[in-house]
Amino acid sequence: MSRERVTAIVLLAGLCLAASGCSAEPVGEMADTVYTNGKIYTVNEDQPWAEAVAIKDGKLLKVGSSAEIKRRIGDSTETVDLEGRFVMPGIVDLHVHPFATPLFNMMNLDWNSRIPPTWARCWRS
Repeated sequence: MSRERVTAIVLLAGLCLAASGCSAEPVGEMADTVYTNGKIYTVNEDQPWAEAVAIKDGKLLKVGSSAEIKRRIGDSTETVDLEGRFVMPGIVDLHVHPFATPLFNMMNLDWNSRIPPTWARCWRS
């Protein structure tokens, strides 16, 4: 084998090894849970919409594209595919009556029952 050919093979092997170990951004912490492939409204003027979020210890770890967030998936990460569903920050009702609510069954939310079909259609659009 000629010297030029050996040099070319060594350079090509070195480039392959270097490229496989490089990344644009260090991965950082792995998430406990990731939500991908969604329409996520962030309430952040600089980035109002995202596709995915990573959560660690109950707090947002990273918000971005599904590709960015998938880098935060570790062996014990729970992954949820939102399948294009809409997500927004929680609405918190600070005016509640915890002792009176059981007296009025229609005021309670029954999380075990089926979601009404009209709501399900809205969430999937």
